[in-house]
Amino acid sequence: MVFLTLLRTAAYLIYGAYQRRRMLSTNPQAVIEPMKKHYTCVYAGIRMADIFGHVNNSKYLEICELARWHYGGYVGMVKILWELRASFVVASVNVQYVREILPCRRYLVTTEVLRFEDAGSSSDKPISGKDESGVARNLPPAGRMVIMHEIWSMDKKTLYAGILLRAALVGDVKSPLAIPSGGKRRGRYGLLDCRAVYAAIRGADGANELANENMRNFYNRLGFQPNHEDFNGDPWIEASMRLEKEWRSKLQSVREP
Repeated sequence: MVFLTLLRTAAYLIYGAYQRRRMLSTNPQAVIEPMKKHYTCVYAGIRMADIFGHVNNSKYLEICELARWHYGGYVGMVKILWELRASFVVASVNVQYVREILPCRRYLVTTEVLRFEDAGSSSDKPISGKDESGVARNLPPAGRMVIMHEIWSMDKKTLYAGILLRAALVGDVKSPLAIPSGGKRRGRYGLLDCRAVYAAIRGADGANELANENMRNFYNRLGFQPNHEDFNGDPWIEASMRLEKEWRSKLQSVREP
């Protein structure tokens, strides 16, 4: 079972990288935007089914994980994380089930980075100019990022589930993208600046602006009036809890990806 999961993960990663290479070879001027909503076709096999004939609830997370691997290969994120020797670590997951998923069918899974959460440490001050990696860092270090997945039917008419997760990037504390710590470090690994990692692909200002645009679109889809002032100055945990509450209350009213 573990071998099959690893095999599927590698297949989605390789296929995403292949699609990226094919697009760039066809049009070298093409820009693959990592902050843009990504669509992945994922097959739910019979092994995901439970005794009731539906896809097991835990497999919803596996479906979205396969979509993230495809996304990472397509936008080039996996290559950057490999060079940084960094790991993608999920901090929390919120799943909103809408309806049952049937096995032996293909589903459309969306992957979108909604926002970056500032590290919040007293020693983490806004950085201007460029760091050792040549990446502009004129914004507070982002220790976490919020990613949203949605599982849709292939015709984009039926929503099956939504997943909102918070994740961090963990790597070598000596990396130029490592977030400074106010205390003494006890190990060789620490948080990396998520915003700076995305800026390596898109540019610091571009990554932040597109994240803000994704948040505006998120609120518009849910029927809320976007108010970014609510997130400014609040502890990240309070902002994250409010975001999750609003997402849960309105997700089922969404009509399209």
